[in-house]
Amino acid sequence: MRKVFGRWIGHSLSARLLWLTVIVTLLTEVMILLPSLGRERSAWLMNRVTEAHLAALTVSAAPHGVVDLSTRNELLRLSGTEAIRLAQGGRSILVLPPRGTVHAEGAINLAHETLFGSVIRAIEVQFGLAPRDVLVTAPSPLQHGVIVQIVVHNPVLAAHLWRYVEHIAALSVAIALLTGLWSISCSTVCWCCRCGA
Repeated sequence: MRKVFGRWIGHSLSARLLWLTVIVTLLTEVMILLPSLGRERSAWLMNRVTEAHLAALTVSAAPHGVVDLSTRNELLRLSGTEAIRLAQGGRSILVLPPRGTVHAEGAINLAHETLFGSVIRAIEVQFGLAPRDVLVTAPSPLQHGVIVQIVVHNPVLAAHLWRYVEHIAALSVAIALLTGLWSISCSTVCWCCRCGA
């Protein structure tokens, strides 16, 4: 029985068609995944920029533009950043300083970043090749003329990207298998129709 099963898996026309379809589908999904990964990284960072500006607006609404230590820490946690600085009209203000000592070893300007660059940096982040903390600069989507600078902890971004890849990979395998089985069923139906004819 094992021999028959192994022979069907390795040598039958249906098996070859199944594996060919699965491989082609997976390769296609990988080609789609890479730019999608770059876009997901950019979207995640822009979400952090937006949340950071909202946190900064919360601070500006506080009396004298100052919040207590626990509120500062909570705003940084909710925004997913380590520090927040706003720049407008040539003036730069450190709105929320870091909770401890933070050394940003890299810098990224999202306004000048290409999709290819985002893909490369996403891969570097996932495999631990990027700096642990990075300074991200981007124009605020909430207010024209405001530049937001945040310090982002790359391991948090890496965890998010790995979850994204796992989700896409599971979906790709399911699509590949369903496509392969559908191709086999179609070829079998066509073969039966020819035999009947």
